[in-house]
This record gives sequence, structure tokens and C-alpha cells, in this order.
Amino acid sequence: MGYTMTPDSQVNGLYKRSTAKGDKWVVSARVKGGNPTKITLGLCSNLPAKDARAIAKKHLADMAMGLNPNTKFKMDQIKGFTLAEAIEQYMAEKGSLLKPNTVKSYNSTLHNNFAKWMNRAIASITPQECVTRYHQIRDEVAKRSNQKVKVNASGEAEAQKAMRTLGTVLQYFANDMLPDNSGRLLPHGNPVRVLADKKLKKQLKPRTNSLNFEQRRELLEFLYHPSHYYNPDMTLKQEHSRTPIKMDHAHWITLLLCTGLRRDEPLMMKWEQVNFDDRTFTVTDTKNGKPLTLPMTIRTEKILKERMELFQHKTHFVFPQQSDYNKPATMNRVCERVSKLSGIDFTPHDLRRTTATALSELGYSIEDIGRILNHSRRSITDEYIQTSVEHLRTALEELEHMLFDLGIPEGEESIS
Repeated sequence: MGYTMTPDSQVNGLYKRSTAKGDKWVVSARVKGGNPTKITLGLCSNLPAKDARAIAKKHLADMAMGLNPNTKFKMDQIKGFTLAEAIEQYMAEKGSLLKPNTVKSYNSTLHNNFAKWMNRAIASITPQECVTRYHQIRDEVAKRSNQKVKVNASGEAEAQKAMRTLGTVLQYFANDMLPDNSGRLLPHGNPVRVLADKKLKKQLKPRTNSLNFEQRRELLEFLYHPSHYYNPDMTLKQEHSRTPIKMDHAHWITLLLCTGLRRDEPLMMKWEQVNFDDRTFTVTDTKNGKPLTLPMTIRTEKILKERMELFQHKTHFVFPQQSDYNKPATMNRVCERVSKLSGIDFTPHDLRRTTATALSELGYSIEDIGRILNHSRRSITDEYIQTSVEHLRTALEELEHMLFDLGIPEGEESIS
């Protein structure tokens, strides 16, 4: 279907164009040194002829000087491209290539640390502002930190993570050109690079903390102390959102310590992944993307059965949110709270490190420990080597007895 163009009676180059939605004002002329160009101003019913003629004259003047109004409009848009829009586009285009936990981490890190920058055009973010914000984040985190054992200066890791995440998003647009090819979207490149150029970031030391025997015993006694769960008359306490220590917390921490799982792996586990017949359970949401099947020990089986009785008929998740059974628990700041109340400073990864250390002390090989911790295989040959579930069960049972000083595992007593 063709649309007619009716010239305006007063401004040469301004037309009324008929469309299915009604007549529209259109400016049509050749850009000096360029091609014929059309600029749609809007519906005639919404834009009076007097206003349309004034706007048309400005566009025609620009075109006579070699400026394309359409390109100018795109330039204005791109120069106002905000950090919030950049994050949204980055996630839309790259999100499918990232693990869900990575997407979640990126979003929370950026919005927690750069909330005041969200409506800023990314082209306006300067290197010096990145330096200032880096120091601010470090100071903010240090003020609220309750961590007793400090491997690095308080706030350093969070500040570096925040700037690293911001740098990742900005780098995605660093080589994008402006619509008129007059320069780059980020005129001075990625502003976060200034931290590396000026060598402002301190080398982070890896945490090597693990719990010794006394700490493990004290932690276990604290987690399962009756005072957390029973009133003085031994009736069950009613848990609520502000209950400091819940059985959920005790189960989760114990499971991490007895298996070496990463903090979120048991939280994402569903009942369909728990097999009481074979006494195994499988985590599928793993760091390397490879499912991990581990055997149950006496303690982990007891925990899973207790949770099954409580939750299987209510939710698919082994560790559901108490406020919404359709979602997995998050356990945010649980270790920090337990550390403060118990006096035993630890993180979820310290528990994983404790598992690895204890297995090594028991004499298990790097390969066995790597399979329990679900480390990526180091070679093609290693991929073909299979470790039986029963071999891992023996390792985890010995680990459990060592961790909690339970004596000789059942069935291993010496025969006189």
C-alpha cells in the first residue's frame, strides 16, 4: 500500500504523509554531501502545524550544514546511555552464557555498590571517580565488618570485586563506536582500568583458614545446644524470622562440613535428587556444571530424613525458604551470625577447606579429595578414572568420625 506525501504550503521540505495510523509530519531533504533523508516528527493530530514548521526549519538548517538529524538523535540517546541500561543490555546479551549464580552475584554487587550511579551515563564515569568509589566501598565494608580473622584489609576483597564487576560490564561496551563513527561510546576507554594502571589494588592473600579439632567440636556443640530449640520447660521454641539459630542453620553448616559442598550446592538440591534406597544424593547446580553424586553417611542421612519428614510434602527443595516454600533458602549472613554468637570465626569456604584438610590427614589422595569436592579433572586420562560411590562413602564416614571424634566407625572394631 502506498502512502501519499503532501507538501506543506509554507515550509519547503515539510510534508504530510498519510499512514494507517493517521497523517504524520515528515521532513524530507538531502543532507549536504550525503543522501536524501526523512525525519518523522509525529502525528499531525498531536503536533500543530506551527510547531511542526518550527522544528522542520531547525532540521533543514542542520541538513544544509551536513548534519543528519537522525544521527544526532541517536548520538543524544547513546550519550545518555546509563549504567542501569548498560547492565540490562549486558545481561540480556551475555546472561545465557553465565551461570545463574554469577548473574545474581553481578546484579547484587553492582546495585549494592553503585546505586547512585545507575542513572549516570556510562560515558560520564571518569577514572578518578572509580578511584574514589573504590576507596569508599573499602571503607564502608570495613565499618560494618564483624570478621575477627582478617587475611586481607577489611573491605579490600569487596571493593575489588565491585570494581572488577563494574569493569566487566563497561568493557563490554568499550569498543562500541558512536552512531556517526566520530569516536567510541566510552571516549577514554574503560575507566576502571585506572586501578590497574595506578597499581592501587592490593594483592589479595587467599584465605587458608580451616577449623581445628577443638573448633569443630565447639561449633557442633553450639549448633545443637538445646537452648536454641527448647524452652526451659523443654517445650519446642517457636521459630520466627529473627530467631538467631535455627535447625535449618545447623543442618546446612553440618552438611557443608561433612561433604565439602560449596555454600549454595545443598540449597539448590531438590528431593528428586535424594535417593534413600541407594543412600546417595546428587547436586546438579555446581561450579563446573558437572553433577556430583555423594553417598550418605549416618549423620547426613539423619539430617536428610529429618528434613524430608518436615518438608517433602510442602516443597521440592531440601532447604526451602521459610517464607516461600517455592524458593530455595539463601542462608545470607548465617555463618557471620553463627561466628559472632559462637566465637568461632569461619566462612562457608572455610568449612570446605576443613573437609579437604581432614581428608588429606586421613591419607586420601588428591584424586579422591578432588572427586569429593567436585574439582574439574586435570586431564583426559583423569576423566576415565572412575571412583566408586562406596569408596567415597568410606572416605566420608572416616571424615565424619574424625571431624566429630566419634570413635571407630561401626563395623571396623578389632576382632579379638
